Amino acid sequence: QAILPLKGKILNVEKARIDKILSNEEIRSIINAIGTGIGLQTEEGEEGFDLSKLRYHKIILMADADVDGSHITTLLLTLFYRYFPQIIENGFLYIAQPPLYRLKKGKQVFYLKDDKELEHVLMEHIKNHGVLKDAKGAEYRGEELVKLLKNLKEFEENYRYLVRRKGEDVLSSLLSVMLTEEDMRNQELLKEKVNLLKKILTDYKIETKYDELSGAYEIILMDERTGRRILLDVEFLSSLAYKSVLSGFKLDLPAVVSVEKKSETVYGLHQILNTFMELAKEGFELQRYKGLGEM
Repeated sequence: QAILPLKGKILNVEKARIDKILSNEEIRSIINAIGTGIGLQTEEGEEGFDLSKLRYHKIILMADADVDGSHITTLLLTLFYRYFPQIIENGFLYIAQPPLYRLKKGKQVFYLKDDKELEHVLMEHIKNHGVLKDAKGAEYRGEELVKLLKNLKEFEENYRYLVRRKGEDVLSSLLSVMLTEEDMRNQELLKEKVNLLKKILTDYKIETKYDELSGAYEIILMDERTGRRILLDVEFLSSLAYKSVLSGFKLDLPAVVSVEKKSETVYGLHQILNTFMELAKEGFELQRYKGLGEM
């Protein structure tokens, strides 16, 4: 076995002429290390490549787990695809998957390729060692706790999505008056909700109009500070994201978040998941790799 270090990104063979490819120092080093020669298309077919002279039957491409590393891997794959296709066809080419994290607890060591795997390990730790206690003394642990946290994550994702669309002040006001799709189809109910919104959203000019196409009313908000126009219609209010956030999270706050022997009090729903994750991390030695040189 052998290691061939490359100096940065190699030549993009898809765009380069053959004379430039063969004069490139990094590519020549690869050709010499592999031992097969390089496959060149001629009028008689492919010449210069001899698979029987392959020195290694496992050629592993190793690059950092970042954007630059992905680019280098792509350039190397292009080289092999264009000039060493038989190496790929015979299953001799591999791509190493460098971990992003090393997680250690006692004698247990986990190598994790991305944030998703890290979250999975931490959630398992929370399932086994975590407790959530709400303001009324109800406790959540084990599978019940994990299910609650997954639902809370979905709730947070939907909330952030709606905030990006309508703004946090508008969204929080809609939730406080419990504006629904049904309100938009009933003029009297809508009038009550709009009057409540006018008391909360004092920086907005609020109007309603009837939309014949949907058979329902629409609310138009005009932010007098920025001139931004925000439309609230049945399509928005009937969306799964809005309904999910409107139904809310039945949890009495403040709540106490505990993992093993450490606890913190949280006062907002958005704090719960993040606090659990941070407390869970404290039970491990966590190292984030920037590159292969750190491993």
